[in-house]
Amino acid sequence: MNNEKTESQKDVQSETSIQQKVSVEMSARGFEPKTMEQAWRFAQALSGSELVPATYKGKPGDCLIALDLAMRLDAPWLAIMQHVYTVKGRPAMDSALCTALVNRSGIFLDPLEYEVVGNNASDVSYKVRAYATRKKTGKTLYGPWIDWALVKGEGWLARDGSKWKTMPEQMFHYRAASWFQRRFCPELTMGMVSVDEAYDIPEVKQVESFAETLEASNEKIENEAGSENVEIAQSEENIPDIQAKVDDQKKKLKSGDNGRKKKEPAKSEGNYTCGNGHTFDEPKFSGENNIPICPACFTANITENTVTAVVKPEFMED
Repeated sequence: MNNEKTESQKDVQSETSIQQKVSVEMSARGFEPKTMEQAWRFAQALSGSELVPATYKGKPGDCLIALDLAMRLDAPWLAIMQHVYTVKGRPAMDSALCTALVNRSGIFLDPLEYEVVGNNASDVSYKVRAYATRKKTGKTLYGPWIDWALVKGEGWLARDGSKWKTMPEQMFHYRAASWFQRRFCPELTMGMVSVDEAYDIPEVKQVESFAETLEASNEKIENEAGSENVEIAQSEENIPDIQAKVDDQKKKLKSGDNGRKKKEPAKSEGNYTCGNGHTFDEPKFSGENNIPICPACFTANITENTVTAVVKPEFMED
């Protein structure tokens, strides 16, 4: 009997312990998990519910992120699930939620107001801007003007399926509200853009990380260095051949055999011979001192009845 009581008490204690672990507090915003285990169990429960949007069904991981975002933005988790979408791989919230976060933030005295110029949203001169009065300073803050020049210049109107073509008035107010929020209180949405902005922003090529860029640069340098090393190696392989040709040319110059026919000096009988091998009977005389010179090459190196042989290197030949 005592054993049965003991086992029963253990079961009650175990059940109580489990209930304490998985209990989730209730507040005006709905269920609020306090631990990671509670949040995960709650996310699993939400992923199987028919009330959550289709994009969250069967995806407890996405539900967990939505719960985390709701706590960070201090917003109901169901509002986050219904108004936050994934656009081009990035989270974005619709403009209605963005405006609601501004209005309930307590930063401004009153909800957002809009200054509108023009009566017809299709007119070229139509423009809208949002404004509100800051509670702490009493200063009225004005967001940027949204006009048709901006809409067309940014390419919002030309985008396929653009709502600027079908509901321009509403789009002017949405964009005015989101730009006001991003300028004066970006912390309310943690930097997230509105859904319509996310669609209007052109896709940008993913920027490589510094490590990837550095690795690519090093690879390029190594490839270029490799090709240069090949060229240098090929040049070094040719050095012995070039050196052999130089040595051979030196030998030919020393021996007087440079592979070309030597010019034979003119052979004729005469009384004088110059250093270049010209023979002649009488020299010419040059200058005030009447220096005797060869009448053929005008050299002063002449001798009488003597042949002076001069072998000229190849590069000095006439």
